[in-house]
Amino acid sequence: MNSPFGEILRQAVLATPGAVGGALAASDGETVDSWSNWEHEEWLLLTAHFGVVINHIRSALHTFHFGDIKLLQFRYRTLDLIIQLVEGDYYGILAIAPPVHLGVAASRLQTAADSLRMEMG
Repeated sequence: MNSPFGEILRQAVLATPGAVGGALAASDGETVDSWSNWEHEEWLLLTAHFGVVINHIRSALHTFHFGDIKLLQFRYRTLDLIIQLVEGDYYGILAIAPPVHLGVAASRLQTAADSLRMEMG
C-alpha cells in the first residue's frame, strides 16, 4: 500500500507519457516517497544525487538574488528529469524517457506538486 505521497506520485507518473518514476525528496537528497518502475535502489540513488545538485543551484540563485527555482529540466540521452520545488526544502521529480512532451510533463508535475503541498499540510 502506498502512502498518500506515493499515490500522488504514482498518478503523476501514469498520467505522463513516457514517465518512468516520480519522487518527493528533501534538498539533502533524502527521498520522502517515490513511485517508479525502476529498480528501487537505483531510483533512490538518482533522487539523492539530484538533491545535492538542486541545493547547489538554489544556493547560486540566492547568491545572485535571482530568487528560487520554479522548474528545472535536465535532458540526457536516454532520460529527461523535470524538477519542481514543492515546499521549503522539498522538491518533486519526474523522470521521463524520450520523446518528452515538456508541456504535459510540467503540467502533471505541477498538479502533483500542488497535491503534495496540500498533503504536507
